[in-house]
Amino acid sequence: MEVKNEVNLMSPLTWAYVGDAVYELHIRNHLIETMQAKPNKLHKEAVGYVKAKAQAEILNRIHRWSNRRRKRYCKKDKKHAGIIMCLKMQI
Repeated sequence: MEVKNEVNLMSPLTWAYVGDAVYELHIRNHLIETMQAKPNKLHKEAVGYVKAKAQAEILNRIHRWSNRRRKRYCKKDKKHAGIIMCLKMQI
């Protein structure tokens, strides 16, 4: 029970720190599986993905993709008078 309370008291910045570590581990694992390179090269590649600027760019791409998809869906949906579903998808 004590661990649960400690987790609930952790700050959002602490959670962001943990999330960054998990993301970096995922990226490193992916690079090891897809590249045959020395550790220094793997590290440089990983940094290229996990630095804040790269994460922001990835989020921007996801946002643009989701907006295009939502617009396409809404256009189709309006033809079938399903505007309510379209409005629920608004971000």
